[in-house]
Amino acid sequence: NCFETEAEVINSCDAVMITYRRGAAHMAPAVAALMAGKPVFVDKPFTQDVAQAQQIIKAHEITGTPFCGGSTLKELPQIAEFKKLVMPGAFVTIDYNADPESVFGGWHFYGAHSAELAMFLCGEDYKTVNAVRTGSSVSVNLTYADKQCLILTSPIKEELDITVSTDFSKHINVPIGDAYRYEASRFVEMIKTGKMIRPAEYYLDTVKLINKIVESYSALQ
Repeated sequence: NCFETEAEVINSCDAVMITYRRGAAHMAPAVAALMAGKPVFVDKPFTQDVAQAQQIIKAHEITGTPFCGGSTLKELPQIAEFKKLVMPGAFVTIDYNADPESVFGGWHFYGAHSAELAMFLCGEDYKTVNAVRTGSSVSVNLTYADKQCLILTSPIKEELDITVSTDFSKHINVPIGDAYRYEASRFVEMIKTGKMIRPAEYYLDTVKLINKIVESYSALQ
C-alpha cells in the first residue's frame, strides 16, 4: 500500500523501519511509532544530535516498546569474528567511506558506520577523541586504556577495510552487501521477543561519539 503521511504508515503496520537519509528526520516518526506501541528500526545515523536520541529513548521507557538500529554493518558475522582478535594492546584501523560535505547531514551520514564499528570492536569506554579533516578526508584517533583505534574516511573509499595489529597483523576486506539482511533478521527477532537487542543507552552513546568526532575536526577548521 502507498500512504501519504507517516501517521498513516504507523497506524497501518505492526512495526516500523525508518530509513530517511538525514538523521535529523528520524526522531519524530520514531517517537510516534514507539508511543503507538510499534517496534522500530532506525537506520544510521540514529539521530543527528543527543537531544533527539534522548527523546526516542524516553518514548521507549514510557511504553516499553523496543527499538534498534544504527549502522547495519555491526551485525555482519565477519565483524563479530574479527572482534575476537581485538585484545589488550591492539591497534585497530577502520578505513571506509564518509563525506563531511554530504548533503545528507555531513560526516554523520556515512561516518556513523565507522564510529559504530569502532565502538563494537573496541568498546564504548574510549578515553579521548581527536579528529583531523584534510580536504574531504577525516582521520580519527580513539584512545582507550588498553588499545587504540584509528578511523580513516574518504568519500572516494568504496570498500570497508579493517586491520587489527597486536603481536601479528590481521586484515579483512568486508563485503557489506548482506548487511541489511542480517540487520533485518535481528529486527524480526526483536519484534518476536519484544526485547531490546542492545541497551537503549548504546544508541545514545553512538550519537555522542559521532558528534564528538565532528566537533573535534570542526574546531581545527
